[in-house]
Amino acid sequence: MGATTLAFLAAAEFARPVDVVVVARPNDQHGDAVQAELARRRIPTWRVSLNHFPGAAISWSPGKPCQLGSPNDRVLIGEHTTAWWRRPAGWTRKV
Repeated sequence: MGATTLAFLAAAEFARPVDVVVVARPNDQHGDAVQAELARRRIPTWRVSLNHFPGAAISWSPGKPCQLGSPNDRVLIGEHTTAWWRRPAGWTRKV
């Protein structure tokens, strides 16, 4: 395991639960509108873009919620967490 992964796992108690994960590019108008409406309704939300995933850590064990994020911003994704996934127009996959 790398140092980033160990730091991520060591600080697991600081992960916050979320009800909705918004997957959208930065400055995406639809993602912004969905996130604003969820905030207005005070629904715990976390927004992420696919271009953040190369630097993100994921931790999961059977029977426990998934943890996703970075050492400074972690969320718990449980069995009742919903994802709103903006269509990935404009993203290109690097091979």
